[in-house]
Amino acid sequence: MQPQALPSLADLSYQLANQNARVVSLLDSLPGMVDQLLFAAKSKDWPEVSRLSQVLAHNSQTGHQPHLAESAARLAAAAQTRDNELEIQKQLVRLVGLCGRVQNPPASA
Repeated sequence: MQPQALPSLADLSYQLANQNARVVSLLDSLPGMVDQLLFAAKSKDWPEVSRLSQVLAHNSQTGHQPHLAESAARLAAAAQTRDNELEIQKQLVRLVGLCGRVQNPPASA
């Protein structure tokens, strides 16, 4: 049996720093993105709500926030169909709440 090579610490450090940068970038962009979503929803600009939600879903996925990505994707789908304004608003409220929890996680006990 051949011994397995250990991963380079420099490579692991680089990967971790890269992942951390994605998360920080996502967290920094959330307030502006939420403001844009709320403005588009207030104007009933459902195509823009869908577009912004898709961008947020993608950014959340690359920022290692799968719950946020799923919520944004649900909002994008609801806004894309434009069938049920109440459902769009409900998904938007859920997404905004989740964004708040992601930005301000509860303190550990």
